[in-house]
Amino acid sequence: MRRAILQELRANPLAVGEIAERLPVSGPAILRHLRILEEAGLVEAKENGTRNVYSVRLQGFASVREIMDDFWAAALAPSAGAFAPMIVNTVLSVSSAEGMVSSRNWRNRASA
Repeated sequence: MRRAILQELRANPLAVGEIAERLPVSGPAILRHLRILEEAGLVEAKENGTRNVYSVRLQGFASVREIMDDFWAAALAPSAGAFAPMIVNTVLSVSSAEGMVSSRNWRNRASA
């Protein structure tokens, strides 16, 4: 449910009632999820008249990104050796005049 709330907030800041209209959950349930997301630093609330409008807090996702990068680096490290031959055999040529990167070896394998 929290992912769905974040998806809704990606496009525009919304009030609790507006989020509840878009999702199959009550306003109080949405508010509980928003409080958890706010405590995690992923959303922020701003007063707009008599209601709070919630938006995604992009700075909060920087720490999530660091955690995910560390997680995947550790998870993929054991299989990195399996990819080494492909990396070594792939020849990248950079054309500074055109600013393009091409992989000659990859094209040869794809056409075989």
